[in-house]
Parts: sequence; structure tokens; C-alpha cells
Amino acid sequence: MNRRTFVKLSGVALAAAGAQPALADSCGGGSAKRFKIKFAPHPGLLTPKKMDYMDQLKYSWDHGFTAWEDNGFMRQPVELKEKVASFMQDKGIEFGVTVVTNCGGERMFDCSKDVQERILGNVRDAVEQSKITGQKWYTYVPGSRDEARPIGEQLKGSVDLMKRCCDIADKAGIVFALEPLSHPVAKKPVLLRTFQEGYELCELVNRPSCKLLADYYHQQQTHGDLIKSTDQCWKHIEYIQYGDVPGRKQPGTGEINHLNLTRHILKKGFTGIFGMEHGALGGPEPCIKAYREIDDAIAAG
Repeated sequence: MNRRTFVKLSGVALAAAGAQPALADSCGGGSAKRFKIKFAPHPGLLTPKKMDYMDQLKYSWDHGFTAWEDNGFMRQPVELKEKVASFMQDKGIEFGVTVVTNCGGERMFDCSKDVQERILGNVRDAVEQSKITGQKWYTYVPGSRDEARPIGEQLKGSVDLMKRCCDIADKAGIVFALEPLSHPVAKKPVLLRTFQEGYELCELVNRPSCKLLADYYHQQQTHGDLIKSTDQCWKHIEYIQYGDVPGRKQPGTGEINHLNLTRHILKKGFTGIFGMEHGALGGPEPCIKAYREIDDAIAAG
């Protein structure tokens, strides 16, 4: 199965769903209505991690979710990737991010040729995966920083390798979602810590495949000012992830007002995926309920 076939079949499935609203709101095999917003669980969030992968994906579908993400999907066998792709085609589920590379914690602006080739190899592997799954977005953590050097200098120094990665991605139609983090990578300080730094790197690279993953859990800790940060960096925001602060659990367990944030993002015209990049405090039911409340409140106006 190739990407072109996947996209074509997905388009047919989505068109059929739009033509039959009663079916779109029902839950084949489950009782929950479909979420209108593309909230995306990941393996182990709503079910035990030891549960069969396909059963986890079906559980998510049965409870109304129409998107899915999996940071570690690159490591899965081809046979499973094909099963997942077939199921998602059939149900009209959209596949969110998978991690393509964290650069092994190396510094993109002064890494060795061997490291560069390894990173480029990761990108080529993502292209091959997309031929099976039809995935578009891949989380890209652009390595670490040197605390002794100006960040602007390091961002500029990272552009060459980033563009080499984009040469591959642009041709394949996949997009790197650069993720700023609030914690180290490979026990080293990360290059990108805020949306603003990610935005600056996207501006410097200036390629269609280089965009920003806005993970609000990390941004709340490193910078805050979430609505203002969203507006400042909106040009390059391609993908959203949530996680409340503190604790990194579902909305409503911390200090972030996810309802207001979601409403603001949607009013800006966002139609993409909101990844549920967190744990589930109290188990799956409170987690699902938190997202259902946001979905229903926004649908009600």
C-alpha cells in the first residue's frame, strides 16, 4: 500500500462520512459519539500498554476519537504498520506525529558527518513509513545546545543540516514538527526551549517541511503566556499537543485553561490534530471525560 492509495481511500472514507452524518456520529462497535475536534490519544494512555496494539487503536475509535499519534511507531514491524494503515483507512482516522529523530542529543550545528548521515537516514526511514501509513507529520527534536554560545548563533548554524533533511521531506510531502522541550534530550540541554526559538529556526530554514509543534505543557513551563505565544508563532504552528501543568496529565488537572486555549486555536482556523501528550490521572474515564467536555462546550458555542 502506498501513500497515494492511502490518501485517495482516506478521502473517499471522509467524504462518505460527511454524506452520512448519522454514521459519522455513531461509534461502530462502541457507544460514544465521534469527537468533532481531532484529539489524538497514544498507545498506553487509555488502555494498558501490554494490550494488543490493534485492540488499543480500536478502543480509541470505539470511544469516539478520530485521530491517533505514536511517538515510537517507527520501531514497529511493517506487518503492524500495514494493519494500522488499513484500519485507519476504513474508519477515517487521521495519523498524527511519530518521532523521526532527536538527533541523539547531538548539536546540529557542529555534529560529525557520521551523525549527520544517521539523522538523514532517520528521515529516509520516515519517508518509507509514510508510503505505508500515509502519515504527514514527524516530530523532530533538533538536538542540544551549547550553553556557552548565543542561541541565535546556534540556530543559524543548524540551518544547513535542517535544509538537507528538508530536501528529502519536501519531495516526499512529509512535514517536520520541530518540538521545543522543557527537559533535556539524551541528558543534554535542548536546542529549542520555547515556541519563539522554534519559530526562529523555522524562519531561518524557510521550507514547507519545517514547521512548529506547539506542546503547551512545555511552553507553560519555559515561557508561559500561552495565548500571546500562539499568536506570535502562528505562522509556523502545524501541530498541537496538550498536557496540563504540573503533572503532565489531562486537561483540568493543572493550571492551564484548555477550553479557552482550544477555542482560541480553533478560531484562528486550525483544523489539525491536538495530540494528548500526557498521562491519564485517575484512569481512562476521567481523561476521556475531560476531552469530551471541551469538545461539547465548543460545539455548543
